[in-house]
Amino acid sequence: MRCFVVFVALFSAALALHDSVIDVESFTGFQVYRAYANGQSDASYLQTLRTIREHYDYWTEVRINGPVDIMVPPGKQEQLEADLELKGISYEIMIPDVQKLIELEKLAAPSKGAPNPKHAMTWDDYHTLEDMYTYLDYLEETFDFVTTEVIGQSYEGRDMRVVKVCRGGCGEKKAVWIDGGIHAREWVSPATVTWMLMELVENDAAHADLTEGLDWYFVASANPDGYAFSRD
Repeated sequence: MRCFVVFVALFSAALALHDSVIDVESFTGFQVYRAYANGQSDASYLQTLRTIREHYDYWTEVRINGPVDIMVPPGKQEQLEADLELKGISYEIMIPDVQKLIELEKLAAPSKGAPNPKHAMTWDDYHTLEDMYTYLDYLEETFDFVTTEVIGQSYEGRDMRVVKVCRGGCGEKKAVWIDGGIHAREWVSPATVTWMLMELVENDAAHADLTEGLDWYFVASANPDGYAFSRD
């Protein structure tokens, strides 16, 4: 699971795309460059390019003496290279084809065990909101210290569900709030939150102090409409 989280956390950045290039069916030919801002002058120049070149998608903020990652669509790579070379800014191609990374990300990780027939969740693939909610139902039905509540609906009418993990009732102990999926395309976020929920509840005996001393509240997907849209 650690390797899975590390890999998709890196990839989640690849999906935080600028509005000017996001409306495409495929990212074939899109490349990510890593430029190096060595000093204030380089940083200011890169910031200016960010303003005037709308097709440059900055994955990182411009930092002095730090790397700056820029995604560029097909046909614009030579322009970026010329812009950087004009100022003498060093660079390298970090991702030669973004689409290949996307296809790799879609491959399910090897499963370490048989799926639970009582719910649809696994943690070797990304799942729909409906699958995640079957897991919430399973926890509520199986563990007497777990309850769920619908706290509202999204703009498109999807339930916003919070899971409460409270021994002896909620409200008498210090509380921990964990939510995920605020940014629609960061699919690893709901996966991570549900994995944390699974570890807390199903492996409670290994760390009972966490539920005995604290109340826990989880929202797996705080932006269910965006999550569903990004998967279509």
